[in-house]
Amino acid sequence: MTGVARAEFSGTIRILAFQFNGPVREYRVADAKGTPLDDNPLPLSATQLSPALGVHSRELVFLPPQEKTPAGGNAQKPPTTATIPADAVHVTLPDGVESDYYLIFLPGASGGAAPYRVQALAISPKDFKSGSHAILNYTDAEIGCILGKSKVLVGSCKCSVIPAGKDEGLETFGCYEKKQGEEWSARPFYSGRLVIQKGVRQLLIISRNSETGDAQFRGVTDYL
Repeated sequence: MTGVARAEFSGTIRILAFQFNGPVREYRVADAKGTPLDDNPLPLSATQLSPALGVHSRELVFLPPQEKTPAGGNAQKPPTTATIPADAVHVTLPDGVESDYYLIFLPGASGGAAPYRVQALAISPKDFKSGSHAILNYTDAEIGCILGKSKVLVGSCKCSVIPAGKDEGLETFGCYEKKQGEEWSARPFYSGRLVIQKGVRQLLIISRNSETGDAQFRGVTDYL
């Protein structure tokens, strides 16, 4: 009996810091063996997505920048599985059909060697298109959002895409929360209007203010 060959994996990644946890502001991307996938590191920012990088492996390792080789010194050799540093960041991309992968760098475990842990989100470009908003919920509550006539529920530490009802212009937007063991909030914790533009989509990150405990927004614009 002849087995069915598994299709070669191919995807595109972009990285974003939920918040910084250390001095590193760029990472080299490698496969599980430590072999670099590109000569240029990806910048890690909390305000904008990195450039897209095509990858052919689900098992990825993010390596901190190499120390510069002194003049006349020997160039550093590429890392191997035996030499991948302890502060490297590992992630396995989830299954996704025709998906773009958005890798959110979250603070790593206290006392751990790696400064970050990564949440890998597979979002289909068929859903996350011009005018739409991908809502990332990093609160302990369920979030319900309304954009024009579109509605979406987003569980804690989950992501959902909400489409725009128009090509461009202003659209009403509001969000409610349902904390564990409680009813939905009677009033939205956010209410306003979002600007819908052709060729533009946004990630909306919802988290809690560490001092007040109130839900707060951060928008990251992505130009198509």
